[in-house]
Amino acid sequence: MSALADRQDNFRASLDPYGAVTHEVFNQPVELVDTNLFASDAALKDAVKREGAAWTLGGLEAFGTRAGSAEFLELGTLANKNPPELDTHDRYGRRVDLVRFHPSYHALMQASIEDGLHSSPWTDPGEGAHVGAMSRQVKGQEFAMPFERKGHKESPAARGAAIFWGAWGAGAGAAAAND
Repeated sequence: MSALADRQDNFRASLDPYGAVTHEVFNQPVELVDTNLFASDAALKDAVKREGAAWTLGGLEAFGTRAGSAEFLELGTLANKNPPELDTHDRYGRRVDLVRFHPSYHALMQASIEDGLHSSPWTDPGEGAHVGAMSRQVKGQEFAMPFERKGHKESPAARGAAIFWGAWGAGAGAAAAND
């Protein structure tokens, strides 16, 4: 009986005054931050080389470092938690059809434009240019970063358009928003 009492006393000693601290959790992975997302993906690196886009490896490494930073991952989380908001009318009742984006969207969009994500296959044409561009897109989507790509429905612009056309109603514009 005293062995059981000793064990219970030892257990209670490790608790804080509110009983919230019970034990250390060992079976959870460490947070994935401040890592190069491209360098850690051997399959993607091999595919880029195989498809003739080895000349894009330097840019992809830089993008992987930027996309794997704690700051960028937090921006992606904020953008996903705060979807675009449609304001159909201003405070005077006039129709405005304005889509408002969280500042994290703007920061990620600026980064994607600076990185050439929206146009690199055309501004830097060459063998494997589209493979290099899509490799960035794959890493961005994998970590829920809403980068804009023309024709990709996961971009913030496409989400905003979907909200707009959904509120406005189906019609000729709805088909254009899905292109």
